[in-house]
Amino acid sequence: MDFKFLNATVENKFGINKDGVDCMEKLGVSLVEFEGAGIKSKIGLNLDTGMSVNSNTMEIKVEGFGIKLGKETGFSTPIGEVSVDLGRYLD
Repeated sequence: MDFKFLNATVENKFGINKDGVDCMEKLGVSLVEFEGAGIKSKIGLNLDTGMSVNSNTMEIKVEGFGIKLGKETGFSTPIGEVSVDLGRYLD
């Protein structure tokens, strides 16, 4: 299990390679982040916008609202997000 407190992110990603497409702008401040047992969650403020597609997962976000589908599945809002690594439980 991994806990993080008070983490800020400012990131602009754009890339196309053999693994997929990544076009995402991330801007946020997490008060608490948790990762363990195939579950990830964050509580904080974020305005992430963009899309990411690879062989396992597709993610689309607009101003913090978004969905992630595939091996890792979850949803996000401007005040938090949660996802589950289904591959961990289905493989």
